[in-house]
Amino acid sequence: MKKIILILIVASTIILSCKKSHDTSPTPVNSAKGIYVAGWESNGTTNVAKYWKNGVAVSLTDGTKDAWSNSVWVSGTDVYSAGYENTGTKNVAKIWKNTTAILLTDGTKDAFASSVTVSGTDVYAVGWETQLAGNDVSKIWKNGVATSLSGATNNSRAFSVKVFGSDVYVAGYENNTGSAGIRAVAKYWKNGVSVPLTDGSRVAYGADITVVGTDVYVSGSEGNGTVQIAKYWKNGVVVPATVTSSTIRSFLCGIAVIGTDVITAGTDNNKPASWKNNVLTGFANPGDLSWLYVSGTDVYLAGYEGNGVLNKATVWKNGVATSLTNGTNNAIANGVYVVE
Repeated sequence: MKKIILILIVASTIILSCKKSHDTSPTPVNSAKGIYVAGWESNGTTNVAKYWKNGVAVSLTDGTKDAWSNSVWVSGTDVYSAGYENTGTKNVAKIWKNTTAILLTDGTKDAFASSVTVSGTDVYAVGWETQLAGNDVSKIWKNGVATSLSGATNNSRAFSVKVFGSDVYVAGYENNTGSAGIRAVAKYWKNGVSVPLTDGSRVAYGADITVVGTDVYVSGSEGNGTVQIAKYWKNGVVVPATVTSSTIRSFLCGIAVIGTDVITAGTDNNKPASWKNNVLTGFANPGDLSWLYVSGTDVYLAGYEGNGVLNKATVWKNGVATSLTNGTNNAIANGVYVVE
């Protein structure tokens, strides 16, 4: 009996070994893998909302009306973009799921979507809607349902939305009326509750947000009496960025944390720039940056190279630029997302 059992074990081992040695099934490939960049490109007449996957453009609109894509997020194999399209009279805030448009507003008021993120089955977008009185009201849309983050009397805009655990964070600004007049106050909202980062004595804007443990980081800028100067806030404490000049506008658009390193990106001296722990790295060509994304230790930036009139949509990986357009028509990249 022992011999029979031993023979069966040996035979089973041989069969399994043969199956492994003859198993030629390919390793599954993640079809969503790639670098996604949101933006727009002119067709010579109108601006076409787009995203690029690994440099290949996907049009979100047909080019008959001006449209812009500001942000991109990938969930599974679905690509979500946020932006707006002009109807001829008003801008309509939209999300595109793959290439199918989802209207966030009805077109009776100007509205803009600036950022999108997906958490589980929930899709969040933020932006603003202009009231009939002329004030912009910051909005967050959860699965298409709008909630105002600011009141109707103070001008306010929301630029970035992120979800950490069960908490939803939004970065932006809201005007405040004080003894010195109306000033934009940089702030973030946590689950709809606003947290001011500045006192309103100078114009300031919050642009992007990230959270690590209990630490909240917000990028942006604050005026020095002449121009806006790049800076970020950690738990409400301001950290000025190293800049080339205090008389030339600068700002931080994106922020991320890798280990103990704080990575920021934006514009310095009218050129794209990035910072690691406040050490400035300026890029050679004129242009602008709009977004930052970190994947592992790789840093991706989205923006453009150009003079502000005829620009090339551009993505940078660890400082190396790749043009997404050829410069024939004006184009700008506004957001980047990476799937490994």
